[in-house]
Amino acid sequence: MKTSLVLLTIFIVVLLSISLVLANPALLPKHPGYPIGKAVDPVSG
Repeated sequence: MKTSLVLLTIFIVVLLSISLVLANPALLPKHPGYPIGKAVDPVSG
């Protein structure tokens, strides 16, 4: 019983956090991309 309660709580917390992120994408961490240094950008040349 105790294990199922813990699993249910974790499942609810995960669902709540997923719904909050989907409702507000600004909460997602920003990734600056991979630095290419002095290499030529393959997209913009």
